[in-house]
Amino acid sequence: MELGVGECYSFSIEDEKEKKWKSLNFLPMIRDIMGDERDISDRAYLFHLTLARGFVEMATLAEAERNIRKVGLTGGVFQNTLLLKLTKDLLEESGFEVLIHSGVPPNDGGISLGQAFLAAGRFQK
Repeated sequence: MELGVGECYSFSIEDEKEKKWKSLNFLPMIRDIMGDERDISDRAYLFHLTLARGFVEMATLAEAERNIRKVGLTGGVFQNTLLLKLTKDLLEESGFEVLIHSGVPPNDGGISLGQAFLAAGRFQK
């Protein structure tokens, strides 16, 4: 794949002042993808890379505002191995410590285990 260094689709970070948080806006990426005539595999890769770069930008903002240096990658979305690898690599390149699942799945299986753990704890009291 012949992609430019650092290339990804467009995205923005919106400041939700009334809610006191920031959110990723990937609508510009959708417009970029629709106008992109490259091979579908290149577009799919850039889609994942754009998501990963967005996550890194959000982590960088959290670091600046709250001095956060650890990032946990969890949830069903991180069962996607390409997205997990891209995000983890970019975060580590930016100096973050990245926490990922190893013994418990990042999706509903992990939630179920946590629920079972809490229920077991309530019965032991």
